[in-house]
Amino acid sequence: PEAHGAFAVDGNTGRITTSAPLDREKMASYTFQVFAVDLSPSAPRNSSAQVKVTVLDINDNAPLFIQDPLIIEVSSKRSPQVLATMKAEDKDFGANGSVFYRFATPVKGFSINSLTGEIQATEPLRDLTQAQRTLIVEAMDQGSPAQSAQGVVVIYVKEVEYYGIRFSRNAIDVSIQENAAKGTAVAQAQAQLPDGTGKGISYSLFSGNRKHAFSISSSTGEIWVESSNGLDFEDNPRLRLVVKAETVTSTSFMAFNLVLQDVNDNLPRFQLQNYVAYMKEAQGYEMPIIQVVAEDVDQGQNGQVTYSIQSSVMSGLFKIDPVTGSITTAAIMDREIFTQTKLVVTATDRGSPRLAGSATLTVIIVDQNDNSPTIPLPQEIRIPENTLIGTEITLVTGNDVDSSPALSYSLKLDPTALEKFGIHRYSGGVSLTGS
Repeated sequence: PEAHGAFAVDGNTGRITTSAPLDREKMASYTFQVFAVDLSPSAPRNSSAQVKVTVLDINDNAPLFIQDPLIIEVSSKRSPQVLATMKAEDKDFGANGSVFYRFATPVKGFSINSLTGEIQATEPLRDLTQAQRTLIVEAMDQGSPAQSAQGVVVIYVKEVEYYGIRFSRNAIDVSIQENAAKGTAVAQAQAQLPDGTGKGISYSLFSGNRKHAFSISSSTGEIWVESSNGLDFEDNPRLRLVVKAETVTSTSFMAFNLVLQDVNDNLPRFQLQNYVAYMKEAQGYEMPIIQVVAEDVDQGQNGQVTYSIQSSVMSGLFKIDPVTGSITTAAIMDREIFTQTKLVVTATDRGSPRLAGSATLTVIIVDQNDNSPTIPLPQEIRIPENTLIGTEITLVTGNDVDSSPALSYSLKLDPTALEKFGIHRYSGGVSLTGS
């Protein structure tokens, strides 16, 4: 992949720095070209080097359970064996992403495999006198410092009558915009007693409330947005809130799977903020100059960009493909009129409202030898007849508007003047060479 706007190079020192936050879980390495160009106006030379940047992992992700809460029903007649597997994933690398499992508090009658998350009954299920058992499983990675998450396993025993509270569903999907304002209603959790009432039930957010983005009414179960800081489609398009309902004698859990809806909240970003391109003067129309590339991390039309050149005195000399960002000539350049020009290129997305990012392009015109030297009008020179041979009698000065012209001089003499005058090849000095 290219630099993707994540790096910038100082045009004077060559120092490469980051220009955007890095995330190893999204891109573990970058490979891009760095160019060095000298400042010769007539024949600039350049060289390039390939740079590969490897992003090292830090422990910035907590484990995430694949299914939470995990609700199962078992028969008391079942022999002790694996009842369920509570599996978590961690997007980090190496030890940072290696997950171990344990119960958050000691649990009698059950064990958990620390490597696989398999939960097993250690006593005959027929000895269970409770209709429901709730197990809190903790998944912890091996980073430093370690990160952890808690998940819920609820076991119902079929043969024992259950009189506690229970949600009618284990999970529900809810859509919400990533820029939802504080106070925006999200959903309502509703648990019930066997008689169909909700008297005496208290609600709380058990897990998944990143950056305290949500709040819940303990009495009604209504959930609303507390802060949009934890809502970012580009960072995490799906969230899971686990709600706990409890009475004095029983508990129940339910998951709200939040699907964030993208809004147009990111500007297009060019891979470079300052582009430099070289072109020879007198090139024809529609000659390729450079391609600029911008990216927008939003989705759909919010992330589709259109390129343009901001209007200026020089903007008419070039045109840009609105889809690809390829810039070509729209006029024939003459270095003797201007040696370089600066353009502002813009990338605009198709969201509503539309957002735009910009970058600067400097086009340096490389000189071609397309102008003949000029010499001032002929002049009449009078010298004494006794002038000594070798005396410089005048100086011819030529002019060439091309850059760094190396002029050489010669004389075209009438037959009567042959071998009587000479001119210095480089200085233009005319001397008497014969009598």
